[in-house]
Amino acid sequence: MPRYVRISDVPAILSELQGLGRNTQPYQLNKWQQKWCKISDQPETDAAVLSYRWRIRGRNENIADFKKWLSDCGREGYAVVDMREGPAPVDWTLADGHDIQIEVAAWLLWLYTNRLAEYAWVDQMCVPQDADLEEKMTHIKGSTGIYTAGKVYVMIAPVVDYISGKIMNSQEARSIVQLYSDEMDKYRGARFLGRSAVKALLVNNSYMRRVWTIQEAVAAQNLTVWPLKGEGEVNSYQSIYVVDWPEFNAWNGHPMLGPLYLKFGDEALTDYYDGDYTGIIKLLRAHPVDGIGHLAMISKDLMWITMDRNGLINDLKRADSAARRAFVVLNNHQIQSARSFLPEDRVLALVPLVDYAAWKEATAQVPGRHLVQASVAWAYGIMEAEMATWKWSIRVFNSATCRARGLELLQPRRNLGDTTAMYGATPGWEMQIPTEGGILVLSPPPPHPDPTVATFLAVAAPNPAPLELKVEAALVMPHPGQARNWGGGPWTQVRDALQTDEVFRLSVQWGLEPWRNPALGLDVDRSAVVVVSGGGLAHPAMIIMGIRAEPEEEEEEEKEPSTVEVMEVVDVSSDLLPALLETLRDMALAEITSPLTAVSAGVVPPPPEPPTEPSALGPAWQLVLPPSAEAEPGVGSCLEGEPAAAAAAVQKMEGEVPADPASPAQGEEGAAAPSSRPASAKPASSRPTSAPRPGSSAQQGAPAAAAAPPPSSTPSRPASARPSSAAPSAAGRPGSAAKAPSERPPSARPPLAAAGGSAAAAAAAPSGGDVAAGAGEAPEPPPAGATIHKGVAAPGLPHSGVEVAAGAKYAGQAPVVQGAEGPCKGCILN
Repeated sequence: MPRYVRISDVPAILSELQGLGRNTQPYQLNKWQQKWCKISDQPETDAAVLSYRWRIRGRNENIADFKKWLSDCGREGYAVVDMREGPAPVDWTLADGHDIQIEVAAWLLWLYTNRLAEYAWVDQMCVPQDADLEEKMTHIKGSTGIYTAGKVYVMIAPVVDYISGKIMNSQEARSIVQLYSDEMDKYRGARFLGRSAVKALLVNNSYMRRVWTIQEAVAAQNLTVWPLKGEGEVNSYQSIYVVDWPEFNAWNGHPMLGPLYLKFGDEALTDYYDGDYTGIIKLLRAHPVDGIGHLAMISKDLMWITMDRNGLINDLKRADSAARRAFVVLNNHQIQSARSFLPEDRVLALVPLVDYAAWKEATAQVPGRHLVQASVAWAYGIMEAEMATWKWSIRVFNSATCRARGLELLQPRRNLGDTTAMYGATPGWEMQIPTEGGILVLSPPPPHPDPTVATFLAVAAPNPAPLELKVEAALVMPHPGQARNWGGGPWTQVRDALQTDEVFRLSVQWGLEPWRNPALGLDVDRSAVVVVSGGGLAHPAMIIMGIRAEPEEEEEEEKEPSTVEVMEVVDVSSDLLPALLETLRDMALAEITSPLTAVSAGVVPPPPEPPTEPSALGPAWQLVLPPSAEAEPGVGSCLEGEPAAAAAAVQKMEGEVPADPASPAQGEEGAAAPSSRPASAKPASSRPTSAPRPGSSAQQGAPAAAAAPPPSSTPSRPASARPSSAAPSAAGRPGSAAKAPSERPPSARPPLAAAGGSAAAAAAAPSGGDVAAGAGEAPEPPPAGATIHKGVAAPGLPHSGVEVAAGAKYAGQAPVVQGAEGPCKGCILN
């Protein structure tokens, strides 16, 4: 039963929150929502429904600065909403003095004064975060209907500098950009480049990178962009006159961008991609040598990331069959780079878009740690039956931070995090790949090291047969992720050979760019490509592998590769195999004349937890309040990954999270992890979610079919809305020559140890990596008070479905005193 805030109550609600002050979030609790929300039987038609990037409110944000920011955006070329008082009198200062982010409070007051809706839906205020898991999931599962029935407002937020706690305005932005006048003049001209750089420092575009917002925008039937005005599409607020193609192409081609793409662990860039501009602002003000590259990064992103997200959403909306939607979800480059707290949520949040009811049925009995792979296999099964109408599809994608890189039987999969890499996870895997003309034999792997998954697979796919594949070609190719090949180069020729569009090239390039991280110990310029066919494989496959780099002292000459790691496997249409082979040979740097040794560290799951006595505190995820706190507003539970109004009032709870894998999950970016953490890693203010023990009832049951029956409809390739590599038209609109985009999020964490198997792999592993153990480092839990549950928690995936606010590291900081005048105006005084 969905809950809605009554717009007529907005002034009273905000006034009450002002009385409670900062660092409290009572609106996320069931008791508060029971008081203030209307509980409906069905989604309300025409309710105002918010789709936004949740973030921490800066210490000194206020409505006056928000209005100034909006006015500045208008002067810079954006169309903006009118924030003057409407028919109903309103006190705009009610937006201040509480934790609701300023743009959300302003939006609620704007709806109120203009009498634009009777009800509003904001996830933080309408989904009780202290409810038990079953009730919470009921709300989450109904969110799609809420977005479909209502009028969806896509919120574009201001840039906030969390050091000062203030909203960026045009004066501050321009003062930063002016530091780089000389560099811009020497490149293309400060006057030409400066205007887009100022805009980039005003508008936070992190909405366009979130996994969860893809679902929301796809579900929306009536969409408005706010407070930068737009209608119908998520990029409608940004006309061609705000940032045009010449500006984008100039910034996108800046020579200082290239070195930034290898700064995988750069904290400022990582925070920027997660929606926190503080580090970038601090760096730009310091004016380092590579500062102009960072300015180029955010300036070209202003246009590209918005148009790219719009293209993905349109591809999904226009796909008129489950098979076509499956192709988009499995292959669009944004799926690999979308931000989520756990990488697994990139699958669990998006595969349900293919056909939610069918996905639920197909995965109903799948163990939680296998849910990602089962979801991919299900979607691939739907799509593969119609493969002849497509030219290619990514069969296997291995994240550079995941240790599971074995080929096994080439099951369709996405190895994004070690906790869910169920295929290709054999510890210490090693295989010889023959040269052209040889036979590659892929034998069934041993039982999976996770006993629950092993039991499931033994029933779902019993007695698999080996694959005997003919090696059609074995070549050394330029690395697909090498930035200098973007906008052209050999992989553009491969794209043309497959008679497809930029989606292929971008998926390969963006997907494999993180593999150029020097910490992985792989060649950053070359890759190994082996094409195989036959032997029970429905379609020819192109296996793209990273090459183990030789020590520098041995690099007297470029040697033929010997040890490799599987990065990606791409299926291609049988009809296009001759053209593919011809193009690869034309573009190859060399033929491979000796067998390759492919290696993978694999994944060793943590040992089963010892049996424990049932908790005396009641069901898991049940709200438990001390008697003295039950009547106090704003006091609730503080589960791991969930916000709380007063953490001190929380009682610790024990027990397992009930399994409910049959729903999508969304969240924030985080590194892969096993299903449990050492006790020493538990923060005092949160309770870790216990993963179901192997063999527990939460993970067992009759297995689902490996893949649902494919639809009978004949799909076609969805069109791409991304800029192509030709030149823009004379009118300046996206045409065939817009330079290929170059935005990829850097890794949020240092990569795990490079994979290795047996003696050869152990020798090749970079220093400091525990290849033998093969177990990833557990992620830190989300910060308390800076999270909201926006998806379904899959058993075995710690923190799954949790959305973490941008700027979470600054949660709970008190407002700071600033100088009001004189030389210390704006200075932080305490």
